[in-house]
Amino acid sequence: MLHDRVPPEALRGRIAIIGTTAPGLQDLRSTPVGSTYPGVEAHANMIAAIIGDGLKQKPAYMLGAEIVLLLIGGAALSLLIPMLSALWATFASIAGLLLITGFNFAVWTRRAWSCRWRRRS
Repeated sequence: MLHDRVPPEALRGRIAIIGTTAPGLQDLRSTPVGSTYPGVEAHANMIAAIIGDGLKQKPAYMLGAEIVLLLIGGAALSLLIPMLSALWATFASIAGLLLITGFNFAVWTRRAWSCRWRRRS
C-alpha cells in the first residue's frame, strides 16, 4: 500500500489495519491472551470477532434471569438447610453454589443462548 505494490481496488470493501508489532515501539497492551500483546493485533482480533459473530455480549434478559435463578436457588436452599445437620448443610450450600455457577457457565458457553452481533446486509 505504501509503495504502490497493492492496487487500491484490491482493498475496496475490506478493512485494513495499519500498525506495528515491534516490541521497541511500545504499542503493547495487556489482554486476557497475554500481558504484552501488540495493539494492532488486539484491534484486528476484535474486528474479526465482530464480523465473524464471535463476540459475545450479555443479553438484555440476563438481569431478570439472574434474579430468578438466585430466587429459586435461595428458596431451595432456605427450605433444605434447616432440615440438615451442619455438615450436610455445608455440602448442600456448596452443591447449590456449584449448580448455579455451572448453569451460568453452560448458558454462557452455548452460542445459541448468547446475544451475537448480526451481519449487516
